[in-house]
Amino acid sequence: MPVSQGSAGGVTGMNLKAWVVFTSAGAVVKQLNVAGVVRNSAGNYTVTFSAAMSGVSYLCRSSAFDYVGANATATTSAKTAAGVTLQLNWSGAGTDMGALLEFYE
Repeated sequence: MPVSQGSAGGVTGMNLKAWVVFTSAGAVVKQLNVAGVVRNSAGNYTVTFSAAMSGVSYLCRSSAFDYVGANATATTSAKTAAGVTLQLNWSGAGTDMGALLEFYE
């Protein structure tokens, strides 16, 4: 189910498979192929896909809305074909923030 083809994050041949915009509380604003977002703790969210990825070698690209600059980071963990858990931090601390996530494979 490729939505777009080309390059993502400098990797040629990756296809956009899912994306989501969500609020700091984890409420989904807009999405494609995302069943839901759950806020687990401060800055920690789990994204579940509607249709699973083919494996765990997909790329997640993120953009935080509420905090900008070099102090904002996103780290993925617990990555499966069905979804991913990620930690959003501001200045090294888990911080709730709205974000746009794009998933390519």
